[in-house]
Amino acid sequence: MRLNESSVGELGLNAALAGAFGVPVAVVSGDRAPAAEAQALPVDGTRAVVVKEAVSRHAARSVAPERARAMIRDAVREAVARSDPPRRPYTVTPPITVEIDFVITAHADHAAMAPAFRRSGPRTVSFRSDDYREPFRAFRTMFNLGGLE
Repeated sequence: MRLNESSVGELGLNAALAGAFGVPVAVVSGDRAPAAEAQALPVDGTRAVVVKEAVSRHAARSVAPERARAMIRDAVREAVARSDPPRRPYTVTPPITVEIDFVITAHADHAAMAPAFRRSGPRTVSFRSDDYREPFRAFRTMFNLGGLE
């Protein structure tokens, strides 16, 4: 998945949506993937709390729930207490293009049927707008339509 030709994951898409509303991302939690993505965002000060280790696409080894809650709570407290320098929202410069590479060509066929979506490769569908909220909705639409069998 790409935003303006830069690879992003779920965190990048959601951080850009928060940024479209002027909201910075202070803390993220999950496995090492969102932690690494948070560090790669072009903004400073996002804390990452690793509370699980991915074992497969649908399984993880997790920190005990009580411990995970404490780790996240401590990170949020620290982030809220620390306000210097002020956090900046993550924003994407318009025009904004979101591109998704589907694994199965038929999924790209489904997603490409939506109005304003463009087939940009054999398994790739894209959408472009000046307002990030529209490409985010387009991503959700492509994701949902593409998965239909």
